[in-house]
Amino acid sequence: MFFYHIMLLFWRCLVIHCGTDRLLGDAPRLIEVYGGNSEDWDKMTSIEAFEINGASVQVHWFRNSQTLQDVEFKFKRQYPKTAPKNL
Repeated sequence: MFFYHIMLLFWRCLVIHCGTDRLLGDAPRLIEVYGGNSEDWDKMTSIEAFEINGASVQVHWFRNSQTLQDVEFKFKRQYPKTAPKNL
């Protein structure tokens, strides 16, 4: 089931940083490791979060817009905030 959700992310994603507007801070490292040009690399995020063990999870990664290579997936977890108890 987990991998099913990951595959859905490829269809439901959003570019949060495009390499042509401003140099992506990670671009030099991405170029060194994976190749390409600085304007080829975009930072991506999933549009919808999904829940794993009570945490809301959103996925971030880098995509080469020329080759469509997706690399370095990071899972951002956010746990629900609990209201402070009245004493």
